[in-house]
Amino acid sequence: MGLAIAFLMVLPAKAQTNVYMHTGTQNVPSGSTLNFYDSGGPAAVSTDYYWEKWYGHNENATLTFKNTAGGKIKVTFDTFDAWGENSNRQTVPIGDWALRINNDHLYIYDGENTLEEKLIADLTGNIKAGFSVMADGPITFKFVSDGQYREEGWAATVTSVPNFEVQPPVIVKDECADVVSFYPTTLGSTISYSADGSNPSLLYSGTPVAIDLNNPTSSVTVKAMAELNGVSSAVAQQTFTHADQRPTPGGPTITFNGNTVTMTPAAVPAGLNETYYVRYTTNGSEPSANNGTVYSGPFEWLTPNTTFKA
Repeated sequence: MGLAIAFLMVLPAKAQTNVYMHTGTQNVPSGSTLNFYDSGGPAAVSTDYYWEKWYGHNENATLTFKNTAGGKIKVTFDTFDAWGENSNRQTVPIGDWALRINNDHLYIYDGENTLEEKLIADLTGNIKAGFSVMADGPITFKFVSDGQYREEGWAATVTSVPNFEVQPPVIVKDECADVVSFYPTTLGSTISYSADGSNPSLLYSGTPVAIDLNNPTSSVTVKAMAELNGVSSAVAQQTFTHADQRPTPGGPTITFNGNTVTMTPAAVPAGLNETYYVRYTTNGSEPSANNGTVYSGPFEWLTPNTTFKA
């Protein structure tokens, strides 16, 4: 009687490689996927000591990803959060948009160097929707942080792909205004958009586009599409509601103590990082950005029967 013996071999699952932001070159084997993080690594699982997973102060690192098979590199961001000085907003130095100063930025370049003409995008602030960036070959990231504040950084995946594709643009609503901006994620692409839910057909010039979020019962659907050399991307889409409307502070309080007039600004709404000032009139007219006196502190007023508006 023969004895049959069977062997079962279990192969371990192939783990993905984690890459932290540093200066150097990272090869991406054909068909593989790498996890790409800021220097702090993946976000903390617990809320305890979460800042230990943030990137550091005064960082300046340049990292290039190269496809070992000579193909293309696609980087998909799941989260992105870097310090921006005025609020959680984004800027891209393309067209007429200006850079913010003394903030933390992740610059993305098409190629193996950091030439200005190869700049795809400059990321700063908090980008809430996932997005992809693609280069026609190697792709280079340069991260610069200042010594003031830190944030959570980013989590992304880096994939080697055989074919080049135009990536959809990113749609960003300003935290401090009811406007949306669009920026490309493929170098040299142009963007068309719509703000009424229709197919994108308006050429984006770089000027933020106003959207009306005043109606509590309706929404605004914004769409955008990138194009390069006759090739179009998929359509990016975001819907905004009244809940996304720019927070507005209440009016100031005017108090009198004898002949002393004091004007107290209302509290700035949560999530709105702007500096407000009070402008007032003494002739009964409505104060506005172009009418009235800017309040600088309590003052004495001796003229009777004066109507103050602020």
